[in-house]
Order: sequence, then structure tokens, then C-alpha cells
Amino acid sequence: MRVGQKTGKNYMLTFFYRYSSPSGKIRGKQVAKYLGAKQNPLDGYENDTCIYVKCIPPEDFPEHSFIDVVDSKRLVNWAIEHPQIGVIAISKTAKTYLMQKLKRDDIHLIPEHHCNFKHILRTRKDVTTVGYMGARTGSEFPEDIKERFAEIGLDFKYTRKYKTRGDVVAFYNSIDIQVMDKYMRHKAIVRLKNPLKLANAGSFGIPSVAYPEINFIEEFKDCFVEAETIDEILLQCEILKNNGEFYKKMSDKALSRSQEYHISKIAPLYYELGNKNKSI
Repeated sequence: MRVGQKTGKNYMLTFFYRYSSPSGKIRGKQVAKYLGAKQNPLDGYENDTCIYVKCIPPEDFPEHSFIDVVDSKRLVNWAIEHPQIGVIAISKTAKTYLMQKLKRDDIHLIPEHHCNFKHILRTRKDVTTVGYMGARTGSEFPEDIKERFAEIGLDFKYTRKYKTRGDVVAFYNSIDIQVMDKYMRHKAIVRLKNPLKLANAGSFGIPSVAYPEINFIEEFKDCFVEAETIDEILLQCEILKNNGEFYKKMSDKALSRSQEYHISKIAPLYYELGNKNKSI
């Protein structure tokens, strides 16, 4: 039973988020809709369990409030100054980092759900297209990456123009391999990241070739193909293209692990959060 539809209980869940933020759309809007929870109300939430998704709560935030840090270093600093608020981590590495940074052992881990609500599976037989979704800021992909993939018989598809979950689903439904290079950002930001892209691709049965970021290893060890350089990414993609047995093996592993990140598995964690803070 969804939290917002719970009867005979004295609490509700309320989510606050910025409409323009991808994290707000996923961790706020999508989860709130699934749970039947309130979204950005102007009043009437004072006795609720309030979740502030990658946004700073008001100074008079309700007693049972949590800040979902996501990947914001600014919010980590805010949480240090407000030790009375609950804190949510988006990944195992983020939880460890926040426990160390905030000097607290009560950080709540709630992973991010993948985009594939309807369990759509890749059905194409041929491996023809590799894809990368997201901002290229800090990317190590060279300008001629499309031409380099073409040399081994693969199309390279890149997009950062997506607004809805349907857009994300459509992108993954059009590729055969996902690729990701090293994430070139501040060390703290890397610690706060999560393996959402691996879960998104894996949920379709699409294997990923990626730089072994710390959060990838923590949660998807052996369920993606590790590659530390662009040359290694190209080589591993070529192997996946030409070796059907290896492709199926990595596809099956990615799919199995990604099932843990379906919204039906993640949403109950918010329900438990509400229960704990209302002593039900």
C-alpha cells in the first residue's frame, strides 16, 4: 500500500524539490507520485515527514525532516551546520562519505530508482549502437569519438536533450551498449555520485563499458565492463559487438543487478523512513 493512501495512521510524506532539477523530477516528483505523497505544498505539512530533495529547507523546517543531499557539496556544508535534520544518501559511497564528513552514524541510504518502470527489454539481435547520455562537461571523450567508433563498425549516439522519463527510456531503447568515461570533477562530488546510469542501462539488458568509478565498483562490481582509457572503451565495445556469449553474460548480470533499483523496490524505503520517525 502506498504511503499517501495509508489509512488509520497519523502521518504523510511530503516532498519538496525544484521542478527544473533532474534530481527533483526523479527523487521528488516521480517518487512522490508513486507513493501518493504531497508535492511542494505551501502549507499543511507541519506534522508530515518532509523530504527536501537537493534543495535547502527553510530555517523553520518541521521536526521530522530529511535533506536528500544527492550530489550537492553545498548541501553537505548546510547539513554540517544543521545537525538536527535527517540526512539521506543516494549511494553506498555517498553514505560512507557523509558519515565521515558529518561525523554521524544515522545517515539513511535510499538508492535512486532507474527509469524503466515497465521492465522493457532490449530485443535487437545485432549490436550496432553505443550511447552516452548526460552532460559532457568534464568528459574525456575526444572530439573524434564518433569517427573512432565508426572504424570498428559502431554508431556513437550522444544526447543531453531529455526532459521526461519517457525521453530517457526512448534513448536506452535505441542503443546496444552504454559507454562512460572518467568523471572529471571534484573528489567530493565523485564520492556523492551514484550508479544510476548503470542501473538505467542494465534494466533494459544493455551492458555498460565504463571507467571504474568508486560508486560503480561499490554497487555494480562485475556487472559492467571496466575500462580506464578511451582505447580500452573502444576495445571492450568491439569485443561485446563480436562476442555474443560475452555480450549475453554482461547483459544478464547488468539486468539482474538493476532489478534491485526498480521503483517498486526503492519506494518502500521512504515508507520505512516515515514509520521510524512517527514511531508507528
